[in-house]
Amino acid sequence: MKQTSQPREDLRQRRTRKLLADALLSLLEERPLSEISVVDICQRAMVHRTTFYAHFDDKLALLRYASSRWTPPWTHVPGPGSILWSFFTTRSPS
Repeated sequence: MKQTSQPREDLRQRRTRKLLADALLSLLEERPLSEISVVDICQRAMVHRTTFYAHFDDKLALLRYASSRWTPPWTHVPGPGSILWSFFTTRSPS
């Protein structure tokens, strides 16, 4: 990922990166990374190729970005006081 002089991404940058990451993840459900080109990603995301390269050096940089933003749902452990906590800590009657 290219470094910017701005300390924070604006909404357009965040939206573009999300579109590209979502497009890559969608394409990965269909075929392996080796068969996916930057053009394929850009077409799916409806983003111009030069915009892709303004944000990422290559598709591997995009993959690293996308994977760093993805959190599997099972990694969240409910804390005390939540409905899920009581569900997982109470025993069902036998």
